[in-house]
Amino acid sequence: MNSVELGALNAMSYCWNKHDDSFILARAVKAIAGVVKATFTKYTVSLIEAEAVMKRHPDAWFAEPVTWALAKYKITHATDTSRQPVTAGSPPPSSATAGSSPSLPQPPVNSPFSFSLKETDTTRVRFIDGFQTVADVKDAYKDMRTAAGDSWVANARLTCKQVTKDAVDDIAFNNKDHYAISKFLVTITHPNHRGESIEEVLHVMDKRTGQHKLVRIGSFCEVAGGSTTVGGGGFPGYSEESSTRAGLYLKNLKVKDQKGNDYFPYAQTRFGMGTYDGNNVGNMWSCGFDVLRLQLFQATGYKFSFQVLVAYLEEIISARGDAQELRRVLSNGHYPMSIHVMHLLLTGIASSSGYSNLLVEKRSVGEGRLTPDEREGLGLKSCTRQDILETTNWDYSSTAMICQPLYSFGIYRSKKSDGTFEYTVYDPHNFEGNPDFYASPKGQGRESFASAQDAINHVTGSKGGRNGKIDLFFRGPDAGLCFMRDRMMKTKGRLESEGKGF
Repeated sequence: MNSVELGALNAMSYCWNKHDDSFILARAVKAIAGVVKATFTKYTVSLIEAEAVMKRHPDAWFAEPVTWALAKYKITHATDTSRQPVTAGSPPPSSATAGSSPSLPQPPVNSPFSFSLKETDTTRVRFIDGFQTVADVKDAYKDMRTAAGDSWVANARLTCKQVTKDAVDDIAFNNKDHYAISKFLVTITHPNHRGESIEEVLHVMDKRTGQHKLVRIGSFCEVAGGSTTVGGGGFPGYSEESSTRAGLYLKNLKVKDQKGNDYFPYAQTRFGMGTYDGNNVGNMWSCGFDVLRLQLFQATGYKFSFQVLVAYLEEIISARGDAQELRRVLSNGHYPMSIHVMHLLLTGIASSSGYSNLLVEKRSVGEGRLTPDEREGLGLKSCTRQDILETTNWDYSSTAMICQPLYSFGIYRSKKSDGTFEYTVYDPHNFEGNPDFYASPKGQGRESFASAQDAINHVTGSKGGRNGKIDLFFRGPDAGLCFMRDRMMKTKGRLESEGKGF
């Protein structure tokens, strides 16, 4: 599907702006005709045509639904050098596999919905000349935060030090044909409330052009010292600091109930399961959220803490009319990563026609938990294992979350030095604190396979919670995850400005 349906007001806005070279009377007639058609039938417009009009009128009413539709179908995804070369403006190869993203023209290179490393991505990227001093990195970082609208950072106290780059950094940026050269850790102390937060800045070099760049990449860490989670390699993994901090944030969260009164929905919640600490946070809680965090970094180039992820989820819930009921369900269920939570996180990132983001294998536990109507309401498609394998386009969705009862795992595709790909299973369940869990390419935390089928079969046949079936398979489009990244970065900035975390 390469079109978008517009409601009455958006149709009027589109028709009015499309005919901006006509006389006012003619424009008014066209706009009224659009309203009538949208009201009594359907008003659809080609995404290609709508994008052209939107470039002339980016602030028009119709721009919002068109922008979302462009993100859904990846028309605004930047040129990805890990894919086959395509000339800008030409259509993708016609030999796309079943279930691939729609065949639309190659998008502009500087899209907000992309893992882009262009000079014009001023909120995250700075082009530089060779190697940088710590002072240079601090100045570039302040410039990027100012471009992102975080004006308070200009008056904040910043410290910066060079730290060891991790395997996860090399993997993510190698997939974008960039060398990860070195990494810096920036600590930001707010000028007013003195709250601290951290962020990593990566020095990379474009393999094709030799251009050096500094890139903001966020952080998985929850502590100002910047210590990584146990297991090595820089993967998010499970950590007590991560879960405890997210749990404390939720316990102290004050929101409005249906009557407009303040209340604390998670004050008595026991998060996760297993052994609980003094804050009622279990040692088996964050695996699904950790998998999503790794998906976001692999697909978007930005790391988020567990606390930022739950804060973003709570922002989505607060905007809904059934917020109180949703929070009651989450509290009773120990705040899990479930199909309902994933559905909430996908707000505004609906899948394209024929390419579902959420799948479940037939005759699995996940399928049996929901009625057909409930699955339809959540956008969950029930299919065979072969359907999942044949319709997943890893050019469109380079990462996936695969769930079994009580356990979640990640699968991401990475580019090898010879240009071929491998599929790595990410296991966040390092409960024994093994320091080599991720540090070694042969560690149990990241095992690689020649095909997606081998990787999936390994999870369903060998990993924790296995029952031989896929209870949930989330294959979010990279462009959609980049859309999520941009909104989550605003959540992160809000928490920093309020002194509530990273």
